[in-house]
Amino acid sequence: MKTSFVLLTLILSAGAGTWYFQEDLPEPCIEDWAKQTQSLFTDASSYFKRFSLPKNQNTTDSEDLLDQKLQELLPTDSMDLKYRPSENVITTTAALDISQSGLLPDMFKKSQSDGTSLSGKVHMDEDDNIIGAEVEVAIPTSM
Repeated sequence: MKTSFVLLTLILSAGAGTWYFQEDLPEPCIEDWAKQTQSLFTDASSYFKRFSLPKNQNTTDSEDLLDQKLQELLPTDSMDLKYRPSENVITTTAALDISQSGLLPDMFKKSQSDGTSLSGKVHMDEDDNIIGAEVEVAIPTSM
């Protein structure tokens, strides 16, 4: 019992001494974080600049040549970019009047032609439990 009491006293006094003599660290603030982050990026960029190859005159010339080619592809200020429909373009209302038999079928109108049909009934007992079912599937052979 005495040893446990002495051991507990030593642990508590060591913890109290450590807590009392520790340095008071300042509260972290956003300005310090921003300065440290900026210095990190500055140091990293200077580190990687040491390994980058100096630009050759050849790469600069090829970049200038590529820029010139891309500039030539752009339309000039004097180019007329206005749209003028030709005379043989059908107007929208005229296009709607033309029969549209060549287009996809109208899926919203039910067709009367023969097609696949499905019908059936469910068999139930006195307690309305399902005990069986009949399913009839009609698939036309001349589709």
